[in-house]
Amino acid sequence: MKDRLNEVSMENWFHCIDKAFEKSGIQKSELGFLCCLHFKRSMFGYMLTELGLTWDQSIYLEHYGHIGQIDQILLLHLAQERNLLKPGTVVSMIAAGIGYAWGANVIRWG
Repeated sequence: MKDRLNEVSMENWFHCIDKAFEKSGIQKSELGFLCCLHFKRSMFGYMLTELGLTWDQSIYLEHYGHIGQIDQILLLHLAQERNLLKPGTVVSMIAAGIGYAWGANVIRWG
């Protein structure tokens, strides 16, 4: 199952991100911060690169690991503590479910 998930997850997350931006009416180029569930570092780096983000436009949860459906909420909290979210920052949050489900949203902070 893990091999199959790795094979399809990135493509599905990017599809969900694209759809979320399309539905939001916000340009994907405005993305300023990514909140995503914890996964291996190489996938995280790849996703940032593909989205045109730098490592300071997200937080890798290396000190926490994957703690379930609240990874993204923890990231928002950590980003606020580090003053990484300014009014108007466009944030995308991505998630996945064990039943081969992927999702994304887009919010404008503040």
